[in-house]
Amino acid sequence: MDVPGTTSDGAPTGTTPRNTSHGRTRAEDSDDSMNAVYKAIIENPDFISRLADVLCSNPGGLHGPRGPSGPTGATGVALAGADHRHWRADEVGFFFPDLHYSYGTTDIVTIGKDSFYRNTTVFLDRLDDIVRLKGAEMVRSNLPTCLRGAALQWYTTELTDLEKSSLRSASVSSPHDPHRWRIALKRRWDPSVSMALQNFMNTWFTMAMVQSGTSVVQYFSTKI
Repeated sequence: MDVPGTTSDGAPTGTTPRNTSHGRTRAEDSDDSMNAVYKAIIENPDFISRLADVLCSNPGGLHGPRGPSGPTGATGVALAGADHRHWRADEVGFFFPDLHYSYGTTDIVTIGKDSFYRNTTVFLDRLDDIVRLKGAEMVRSNLPTCLRGAALQWYTTELTDLEKSSLRSASVSSPHDPHRWRIALKRRWDPSVSMALQNFMNTWFTMAMVQSGTSVVQYFSTKI
């Protein structure tokens, strides 16, 4: 006679199958219970009306009352240090030498919350303030983010990678000043009459300008 759970020679057949019907019944009972809850909510117009009133009075979410304020921390030094480690071009201002005069005729034009500088000397004076606040290295490295219009076109299409790298490097004679930027901007955007004429004659509409998206109208506007 064969014994359940063994083979004909008496060896065990392995693990006896488990009855899983109890687990399935429990899950089905849980689903039925939740369905009953949902049905009770749907069929209770008073509850739905009260919930709608709460949501309308507090559309931002069901938050409890605000607790008491905590003690004031020493934020002065910490915030100042954090500000020195970050760079925001809109806090510095933008050098935009060819900004259209319909926006204003002054050396500094404010549009919204941003300041735009037409005059090279005025912009460099602003950089001196930022150097004292954030340091010359940060100014040298991030100054291209402050260029707009023809100044950005000059930096992007006219300078070589070696020249750009040189502008980001400290000068031996003035390591704590964006000295090379100062010379380059003054030479390009505040030149003498003879230098301006030479720049005009030597500037060409190049394939690099075409590839960067510069139009012929932009080129001639900058050149004039």
